Amino acid sequence: MSRTGKETVEYFHEKVFTCKDPEKMKSIYDEWNFGYSKDLKSASYKGPVHTAHMVHRFVNDKNCTICDVGAGTGLVAEELRKLGFTGRMDAIDPSTGMAKEAIEKKLYNKFYHEYLIPGQQCSVETESYDNVTCCGSIIPGHVRYQCIAELLRICKPGGHVVVTLRKDYLDMEEFVGMDQFLKNLEKNGTTSMTVVHEFPQYYLHYPALVFVLKKKASFKQRM
Repeated sequence: MSRTGKETVEYFHEKVFTCKDPEKMKSIYDEWNFGYSKDLKSASYKGPVHTAHMVHRFVNDKNCTICDVGAGTGLVAEELRKLGFTGRMDAIDPSTGMAKEAIEKKLYNKFYHEYLIPGQQCSVETESYDNVTCCGSIIPGHVRYQCIAELLRICKPGGHVVVTLRKDYLDMEEFVGMDQFLKNLEKNGTTSMTVVHEFPQYYLHYPALVFVLKKKASFKQRM
């Protein structure tokens, strides 16, 4: 029996939540690529819309450069384009299957096929983007919240890092310490502002949280 779009979203999320092997997870997303955008739409996935609108709220320069982390098929980039953002957008996502659709849409200039791992730097140069987005990637079994430090590293001082996730994830063991982690970023001078905005719908019946961090200190100056 074939699954509905909503059932498919739950099916694949269950698979990736329990997957501990990065290469197997990549293959799961490569497999899901063909119906990914359609399935999420049927599940009323609003994460990319919320992410783009928060960028629109805090960023005045529509010609700014943006790195979209966990870009998938380019849903965030599509919403940003709708809001008038015309600058260069690049993407980070390990799934070549997902990237294929995004590349066909001509949403990104460059695609980095990489994983983000806490304590490790990806190949993106320090402070190379005006702003950074990350929607739907900081979830169980995926990108750890500690990788927000890496998002800040590739963001220029004065820029914004916008992170969107399901609110109920914060109750999970994997997310213990995230609140203090964000406070420490302000305390040590990395960020000058952290705004948290709640939206009633992320996808299906789950509410969303969007974290907006403004980068203050230059990593180059602190090295």
